[in-house]
Amino acid sequence: MYVPIFASLFGLFSLESCTHTADSKLPIKEMVVQDKTILPKNFVSNSSSLIKIIAPAKLLNVSFVSRAYAKWREGPGVEFKINDEMLGKGEMVLPIQNVGVWVKVLRIKNEKIGWVHHQTLGKIKPNKEQLKIDLNALPRVFAVRQIKRAFSYPSGTLLRVFIEKGRSFSYLKARKRKVLVYIESTNSVMWLSREDAQ
Repeated sequence: MYVPIFASLFGLFSLESCTHTADSKLPIKEMVVQDKTILPKNFVSNSSSLIKIIAPAKLLNVSFVSRAYAKWREGPGVEFKINDEMLGKGEMVLPIQNVGVWVKVLRIKNEKIGWVHHQTLGKIKPNKEQLKIDLNALPRVFAVRQIKRAFSYPSGTLLRVFIEKGRSFSYLKARKRKVLVYIESTNSVMWLSREDAQ
């Protein structure tokens, strides 16, 4: 079942829809993410509700598997178990973290997470088209201390905020010393310093 709903967030409109899974009566909300920063009155941790975000083009960084069949593991090293399924050439992944020569990736096809050798992947680039991802499949970052500054997306303008220690956000991508996170209450994004959110 697919029911489109128009919802207003702080005077801005975004397309929201609901679908139902075959084995559940709980609706799955689909939210087209605002590719800008809209600060909420109060920051709360993202809920565990069933939400699929639709990331617009250029919001995320993706890569494609460059080998015919690529092994992916449960951890960053050959000592970790190989996952049952192989990654196919041309398959899209979302790079999450680097540890030495290993890259932690989210497999877009089935939203599973694993580790691959960096030579398995092609160049990391912004996504060309919209991507639909289950919010619960994304890794989390936590405020390791009280946060008083954030940065707007895409400009990077300094913003004054108050985020309590321990608040969590869904991680979207990293750039130098910042991480881009999803603000569920305003369906938008912002940059946080890596020193503040890990």
